Amino acid sequence: MTTTTTQTGRPLPEPVEGPSRTPGSGAGSGHPSRPEPVEGPSTTSGTGASPGGVVPLLALQGLHVAYRSRARTVAAVRGVDLTVGAGETVALVGESGSGKSTTAHALLGLLPPSARVSAGTASLDGDVLLTAGTRPPRGLLGRRVGFVPQDPMTALNPVQRVGDQVAEVLRVHGLADRAQAAERAVDALARAGLDRPADRARQYPHELSGGMRQRALIAIALVAEPSLLVADEPTSALDVTVQRVILDRIAELSAASGTGVLLITHDLGVAAQRADRIVVMKDGVVVEAGASGQLVAAPEHPYTRELLAAAPGLGSPVLAAPRPPGAPDRVPLLELRAVRKEYPLPRGGPRRVLAAVDGVDLTVGVAETVGLVGESGSGKSTTARLAARLVDPTGGGVVFDGEEISGARGERLRRLRRRFQLVYQNPYASLDPRLSVGESVAEPLRAFGVGARRDRSRRVGELLERVALPRTAAERRPAELSGGQRQRVAIARALALRPALVICDEPVSALDVSVQARILELLVGLQADLGLSYLFISHDLAVVRQIAHRIAVMRAGLVVETGPTEQIFTDPRSDYTRELLAAIPDPHPTRTPQLAAEGRP
Repeated sequence: MTTTTTQTGRPLPEPVEGPSRTPGSGAGSGHPSRPEPVEGPSTTSGTGASPGGVVPLLALQGLHVAYRSRARTVAAVRGVDLTVGAGETVALVGESGSGKSTTAHALLGLLPPSARVSAGTASLDGDVLLTAGTRPPRGLLGRRVGFVPQDPMTALNPVQRVGDQVAEVLRVHGLADRAQAAERAVDALARAGLDRPADRARQYPHELSGGMRQRALIAIALVAEPSLLVADEPTSALDVTVQRVILDRIAELSAASGTGVLLITHDLGVAAQRADRIVVMKDGVVVEAGASGQLVAAPEHPYTRELLAAAPGLGSPVLAAPRPPGAPDRVPLLELRAVRKEYPLPRGGPRRVLAAVDGVDLTVGVAETVGLVGESGSGKSTTARLAARLVDPTGGGVVFDGEEISGARGERLRRLRRRFQLVYQNPYASLDPRLSVGESVAEPLRAFGVGARRDRSRRVGELLERVALPRTAAERRPAELSGGQRQRVAIARALALRPALVICDEPVSALDVSVQARILELLVGLQADLGLSYLFISHDLAVVRQIAHRIAVMRAGLVVETGPTEQIFTDPRSDYTRELLAAIPDPHPTRTPQLAAEGRP
């Protein structure tokens, strides 16, 4: 029998042959192969352990973590059992507050002072790492366990070159001298998929794109060739095409070295396509675990079924209601005519400009939802700002309800702005924390002098009920609300002045999937009741498919394709649109509609 070893010489156990993998189980076509994991039973409830005779690489048993304050103690994790085998990818899935990140942070020794492991053990390759009341050894992180956090902008040192940050791991753990560490850092950046790695090593984090920064974090996590990689939402802030590249790279490196991967995610589409096994957490407890393909195809726990039903995918139900009779024949409510927006580039030679939006034509009809889709830097948010007249166009025109508004100023622009409102991406930042919910919702009414104080209070109550919040929520502060509740408040505020057009800029991307689904249903219901028009900006085609009547796809400041939603998904004309479709992680492969032959693989 041949014995496989990692790059550090650690022998890998021979995998036990399990049943053949099914689509969506993490070994589908188009993704790098990895060593077959030990297969357990099809699906189990309440445990993340994979039975079998082979000692797992990582084993958590009966883990309990509690957060203490002066007032009370909160049990964040309760009795979690979890294993990860060598060369295996296990996804730990759950919504915000489920305990998945706390579980990972306990293993990594990154719990805050207020948190304590109150029971349970953790072992790595047979060595005990963690018991009740203790923390993992200081030399664990970086040497034996690599960690890829969610946000590269906060995880990377902004005043240290990228290469130095990679090399620092080797020097801290005594694995290389300064010259060797610098050389191995460049090699690690290359293996993480960065082009021109020697040049990238000399750059600072702000000089790299989001995808490049995430690759740098992967290089930092893997440069010491750890046996386990913990990736905490490593791609949630990235576009779908960049997400696919990053996850491909993690899978390739795992397969090459036999590194086990614990993937923390709220995205069941990512988990279904990338993991060998899925462990589902809710309220600090593992509610279900099993082989990915089987768990997705036949979930047993109601919460798992709820997550799957809410997860957006190519086969998700379409929520958009038909437009009212005669609406398609009316003059468009919003029309962008060859609109252009240029920004000057830093000086240092002849005057140069960047065309963030380069001659875009776009219409939004009465009671219509138009999805504006594209990756970061495509110009979609700038287009939204042009439509709302938050910035002036360099060229072209903006027409609202038949009136040219490109040159509108002063009182004329103020009057027009009553008729279009915005809902922003981050409900934690878009509401003033100093104001109560009622004050935030009433603020547009006060600004435009609408009604007496008693009338405004009555209107606030009506708006809160309209977005399915109790009137008593008016007395609460934003900090007392969940993310979904805050976004409902933001929508209520946008509706206060009875606008005809609402511009939604990534309104659900910061929310859990079940909350996303409820917000989308709310927007569709409001459109049916009030005849609203939406310009819905998103990087997620699966979300846009559920709500939009038409879709416009942007790239590099240009609209590369536009058409009815069904046509965009079943017969895309642009190579870029097909690339976006192919990158969507879909938790419902059996429900996926038939796409063009050259589209999704």
